[in-house]
Amino acid sequence: FPQALKNALPTLGNEFITLLKETSVANYITVHDLTYAYKSIGGANYEYMLPYLFLALSYLLLVLCASYLVKLYEKRLRASDLY
Repeated sequence: FPQALKNALPTLGNEFITLLKETSVANYITVHDLTYAYKSIGGANYEYMLPYLFLALSYLLLVLCASYLVKLYEKRLRASDLY
């Protein structure tokens, strides 16, 4: 299992990040997520630019954190090959 995980981790990490990015599209299929919350905030005061800017930044932060964690785990698995 550890050897299989080492080979599959880059693909699984990419799929996780892609799914994270595509959750904004899920809002259009009536799944309430970050996009719905920020749209509600924008609708409350009729200003959409600032909430959507924060939405983009929050997705960017989530993707960067997920990418960092996957990279960190890959590095840890690669370091175990040396022993």
